[in-house]
Amino acid sequence: MYGSINKQYMTHQLFEETEGVLEVYTKQDFAWGAECATFYVKCSDNFSKWPKLLESLLDIWGIKNVRLYTTTQFDALLLTNRRLIYSGGRWYD
Repeated sequence: MYGSINKQYMTHQLFEETEGVLEVYTKQDFAWGAECATFYVKCSDNFSKWPKLLESLLDIWGIKNVRLYTTTQFDALLLTNRRLIYSGGRWYD
């Protein structure tokens, strides 16, 4: 299992390198030191890499410790009351 700094760095790299990821959101109380993480990803219409993205997140966070939800809609209810942590190549965490 990785420490919080490694998880943060590896997760940053993963989202930055995955083509089609536009924005990443988390729950309001998310912290990199937490054991579990839930990511809400706003992606482009032709996004087909979510299986690989989920597999890589599971490698970083551990099985049963990560959840991934995706949407292509800019006004999706899924993103309501979520904290933006990544948008357009910039991190806000």
